[in-house]
Amino acid sequence: MTLNTLSNLSVVGIDVSKETLDVYHLPSKEYLKVQNNKDGFKELLPWLKKREPDYTLHSNP
Repeated sequence: MTLNTLSNLSVVGIDVSKETLDVYHLPSKEYLKVQNNKDGFKELLPWLKKREPDYTLHSNP
């Protein structure tokens, strides 16, 4: 993969904590913070579908 190819990818990073999910999308630089519960997932899923990520990365403690 070249740098040019990487710049065309849609990537979502999710920082997982006990109470919240902090979500960041590249290349749009959009940010979303939702609760780490059923209601938060209901908000997150349509947000993710709209951005159609090629890759999703997550971290948790």
